[in-house]
Amino acid sequence: MSNVGIIHSTLNPCGGSELVALHTIKALKEEGIRTCLFTFDKTDWTRVINLTNIDVRPDKEVVLMKTRLPLFGLYQRFLSGVPLLIHRRNLDLIINTHGDIIPFSSDITYIHFPTTAYLYTEYSEYSKYDKNLFWKIYFQPYRLLASSVGDRWIRDTIILTNSSYSSMAIKKILGRGSIVIYPPVAISEYLEAGVKSIKRENLVVSIARYAEEKNIDRLIDIAMKTKSARFIHIGVSYNPISEAYYHRLKKRAQREGALNISFLKNISHVDKLKILSRASVYLHPPFAEHFGISIVEAMASGLVPVVPRDGGVWTDIVYRGRYGFGYRNADEAGKIISEIISNEEIYIEYRELALVRSKKFSDDFFRKRISKVIRCFL
Repeated sequence: MSNVGIIHSTLNPCGGSELVALHTIKALKEEGIRTCLFTFDKTDWTRVINLTNIDVRPDKEVVLMKTRLPLFGLYQRFLSGVPLLIHRRNLDLIINTHGDIIPFSSDITYIHFPTTAYLYTEYSEYSKYDKNLFWKIYFQPYRLLASSVGDRWIRDTIILTNSSYSSMAIKKILGRGSIVIYPPVAISEYLEAGVKSIKRENLVVSIARYAEEKNIDRLIDIAMKTKSARFIHIGVSYNPISEAYYHRLKKRAQREGALNISFLKNISHVDKLKILSRASVYLHPPFAEHFGISIVEAMASGLVPVVPRDGGVWTDIVYRGRYGFGYRNADEAGKIISEIISNEEIYIEYRELALVRSKKFSDDFFRKRISKVIRCFL
């Protein structure tokens, strides 16, 4: 039996990259392959199962670093590769699913987006590492790491990525080709919510973890311009930094009188489905997301997507406006949302288009494609 190692810094945030790691483990287990998960943050499986509804575990989990420093996750991801060298000789294959630089080349690397791209002007607008002096100083050692490691971490790896948008950035920044395998979405359970009712509330939902780089605060601006709708943001808070951001958002909304927006955190998967089954519109925060699993979940649930005209959400998911709407600023987003909730014909037309499009991103399809790559390698 083959032994495969999956390196992922931590599964506890329960975001898109963590779904990639979990479904990679599931794909391997379906192939009868023994799996070992390498992290630097021991997995809270109760939390992961509650928030993702995915009950799959590796045959073994190895915590590479006993001390977790929430503020230095970028560097811990790099350093976690050092103790992994000890285990390498006992593995037939190593898959890096968090996708950041480590001191050696994995066999397969799923790059969600090249972190070094944020050194370039055209990508820096959406990076927290360019927002203030603290983050600029914080990122400087990573610049040195990236230059010292060079291309060693990807020299002999098969690169997978989440969208054509990310693929173009990888080609431009790293000079390598990549295979686009869209992230996994458990379409079937969301489709069930999507067909329950066409008549929905004037409810707008957004989903993203609580992090400043996600620009969730700008949702408040949109909500204040769209008083005819209620807004709910669903996010995950998993460390002191995201918790502080969550409280700042709530205080700002209250201070500025944005009474039509609510912020929820760490709600169960079941409760998230209930909210999506009532809503009409999915609004993605103004951030050039590389893919955006939550958008597909919402589309399958019968929501019309309204997304920024940038990133993989625009190019790969709504296909430049064919399956949803794009906006450039708060005024434009507000006008689009108002039109959708006031015009039933527009809602029904784009709801049906979104339902059809969402089926292209199923978790089954992800596992089949990644299993094919793994089988070819082994």
